[in-house]
Amino acid sequence: MKTEESVKRMMGIGTLLLLLAIFPLFLGLIPNPAYALKVPGLGGKEGRALKCATKGDSKVSTGIAKGVVKHALKRFDIADLVDEKKTKKARKEVYEFLKWKLGSPTAICAQYITAGQKHFNKGYSDEAAAALLGTQLPGDNSVEMKLPKAFTKVLQAAVVAQGAAAQAYLLANYGIPPMVSGLIIGKLTGAANKSIGRLGFNMPKKWDVDNKLVEGLIATQRASTAERVGKEEADGEDEEDAEE
Repeated sequence: MKTEESVKRMMGIGTLLLLLAIFPLFLGLIPNPAYALKVPGLGGKEGRALKCATKGDSKVSTGIAKGVVKHALKRFDIADLVDEKKTKKARKEVYEFLKWKLGSPTAICAQYITAGQKHFNKGYSDEAAAALLGTQLPGDNSVEMKLPKAFTKVLQAAVVAQGAAAQAYLLANYGIPPMVSGLIIGKLTGAANKSIGRLGFNMPKKWDVDNKLVEGLIATQRASTAERVGKEEADGEDEEDAEE
């Protein structure tokens, strides 16, 4: 009897151990999204589709925008030019821009499922960098793109200096095509040009920001930063001389 009871007890323990071993596999076969996301091998389109289905298009799209901004910071090496406040603002700008550009969070997720995060990093890091550097992107019920004040002054000086060759100059140096430069040259040279603070214009959906424009924004901001630092140092020296 004792032997029989021992065998039953051992069989019971063995059954329990077997159940514990196969239970995770069983979970992988049922529609449990939280576990399914951790199933080894579930990646690619299937994993991204599940992510959009379980987290929601808006949340996933927000994460995509965040990833694009992170990539832009690294690609253009501009972490020293921005702070957390500017980074957070750029994430929102890029999210709203992607909705405007593609139509909706659902459309964003559709491209994400098909092509992944790298597709967005490659396609929209120029716009993300521009946003980090103070450019207002289209989106949030507006089609207007608005450039930073300092860069507006740079463009204005160039357009005035180039005259009739302004369109060719903007294309060669900033990658701004005629369909866009035609919108801005008049604003920069018109009768009211002296009152321009930040240049704004309706951005064509089919235009993608060129990396040359981003490089111009970077150069302008670095020059402005250097000028400000130089002025602060000069003011500090003047104060020291006054104290002496």
